[in-house]
Amino acid sequence: MRDAVRDGAVSGTAADAFRSYLESRSRRPDEEEFHLFRGFNDVFVALASLLLFTGIAWFNSEWGIVPVSLLVMVVAVALSEYFTLRKRLALASILYALAFSIAAAAGMFWALWVEPQHAPADGAVYAFARIPKFETLAALSCGAVAAALFWWRYRVPIAVAVGVSFVGAALYCAWLLFSPFDNPTAGANIVMFVLGIAAFSFAMYWDVRDLDRTSLPSDVAFWLHLVAAPSIAHPVFSWVQSGALPADWLEATAVVVCYLCLACVALLVNRRAIMVAATAYLIGAVAWYFEELSAFYSVAIALMLIGCLFLAMAAWWSTIRAAIIGCLPGSVRNFVVPA
Repeated sequence: MRDAVRDGAVSGTAADAFRSYLESRSRRPDEEEFHLFRGFNDVFVALASLLLFTGIAWFNSEWGIVPVSLLVMVVAVALSEYFTLRKRLALASILYALAFSIAAAAGMFWALWVEPQHAPADGAVYAFARIPKFETLAALSCGAVAAALFWWRYRVPIAVAVGVSFVGAALYCAWLLFSPFDNPTAGANIVMFVLGIAAFSFAMYWDVRDLDRTSLPSDVAFWLHLVAAPSIAHPVFSWVQSGALPADWLEATAVVVCYLCLACVALLVNRRAIMVAATAYLIGAVAWYFEELSAFYSVAIALMLIGCLFLAMAAWWSTIRAAIIGCLPGSVRNFVVPA
């Protein structure tokens, strides 16, 4: 349609009307569509680009990481000028955004690298003392700036999420490195939770801009929700259970209740990533309930039950959302995807 308008075959008004007609017939906002690739040529170009970047990175032992990082960034920009701006390939553009940002962070880290002084190795507390503080924060900040520049030039949706990830990692790392407590991990879950809520709020900002899920802001929000979901889920479930798995029925029940609350949020904002991020914790909780029935098959039973639950939710997602949204006041419904 863009090419037809550009070449004068149809008018812009007719193209917009026809596009709206097709979207009204075939696209549903609650399906949570996003652009991952545009045909197999996109996959082919992404694979070829990945091979090219891997080959360049292979020379790091001879050239050094800084020159290799700069070369990766230059190649990523050159390829983006053609395959992103002209060909509009989605998967290849995702790869270029990641390569450009990660290469910038790696190059900055090694450009500033100074061998840290060896601190007494008396436990995990001293492990953070051996982390090069300035180099780490500078590298994460550089990655965030690179992602921002890539977004400014190419408008690739994942670039926003990459930049937010680098900013969040820098703030989290700053807490671990400069924490006033004797144990740097004290309060780390709170910091991660706050960062996750901030990323979720930023994702909702983009979601509200496109409640019909038909344009660029919707894709940006999708990647931001993927970043925010684990940052929220991990601290929550770390608080309600004492170890990697629930220790008793109270912890297992608390995990299930927390998961149901997150599922309600996912249904409300129509983002399944929130549920997916916490699935591992739910599997552990459900498996605990069947531990006495069959210690060997408890995980298998949990996997089957949760799989059936997810399939049922996929089938009746719209119906469940409509029931939840129907209970909300009109002022709230204006900020969520219509059911």
